[in-house]
Amino acid sequence: MTRGRRRWILSLAIGVPALAIAGLAIAFFAFPPAPSGSTIEAETKDIPAAWRDETVDTDRADPAGPTPPPTQAPASTEPIDVSAPASSDAPNPADDERVPDPVRPFTTSGALTILGDDEPFGEEAYELTIDEAGAELISSGRFWFKVVVATVNVRFDQVMRTDAALRPSLYEAEFRAPLGFDRAVTATFADDRVVVEHAKGTVDADVELDRAFVQGTFSTYALVPRLFALREEDGEARFDLFAFGGPPGQGTDGDAVGGPPTVTVTRAGTAILRAGGAEVVVDRYVIRSLLGTSELYARGDEFLAFYAANDEDGTLLAYRTDYFPDGVTFGGPG
Repeated sequence: MTRGRRRWILSLAIGVPALAIAGLAIAFFAFPPAPSGSTIEAETKDIPAAWRDETVDTDRADPAGPTPPPTQAPASTEPIDVSAPASSDAPNPADDERVPDPVRPFTTSGALTILGDDEPFGEEAYELTIDEAGAELISSGRFWFKVVVATVNVRFDQVMRTDAALRPSLYEAEFRAPLGFDRAVTATFADDRVVVEHAKGTVDADVELDRAFVQGTFSTYALVPRLFALREEDGEARFDLFAFGGPPGQGTDGDAVGGPPTVTVTRAGTAILRAGGAEVVVDRYVIRSLLGTSELYARGDEFLAFYAANDEDGTLLAYRTDYFPDGVTFGGPG
């Protein structure tokens, strides 16, 4: 994997972890990720029967539009395909799975495997609860990198909370790395201000809470389907990105005004997911920011996969190991 690919994966995939492992970046660029067995015990889940109830005529699926190149997890015996967007003839996921109600109760847990250019370099387990008080996301996991002959593990714990309208109120993360590279960050959101505390001091800035999108590790994407349902207008939602990986930069609209970069999330129809002989229609979202374009796949409120590709920098994939223990493959309609 090239230096450019590693830099792109580091900035896009990790966000807050970039703060934690900046001191290990040279070693990360110089050596490929080391194979490492999973330390997260994730019980394999059956795909819910309600997800399997729909029948998809894949001969009518429209291959137009961006289609990710084949990517799969290691040792896949029966990989699961996620196609390009289905045609308008394909059924959509049940409407009641995407009701734009912030306090509609939702509780889930999941396990993620994270790959760069088909090489695993991270894993994460998370729990997400949404109720009348707001949302709480709790996660833990690790990233690993090969340094000469040793594998460096960066372990992390993360908490994110919102109010009842899914506006961020708290973000906390702690990253534990060898050689004294431990890092911690806390961000408190209140009264249209964000206060960020980390090892180098405290900074604060204005924030429009209704537009704020907090990007931590990959599990924070689990809130995107509900946030989109609540914030979208005409199939699009725009957010201000708070990734805590560095100071706010110039906006993505090309103006000269500083502040948080803009993230645009667009509902891009549906995709076909095949698993165990069943065909399931899932929601497809396209996410655009200064970091590039990526895609997110979900079934209603349930986040299933995140995918990004760049001809120069390679591919990035995070997927739900608890649902798809044999990996995932992205390709055209079957």
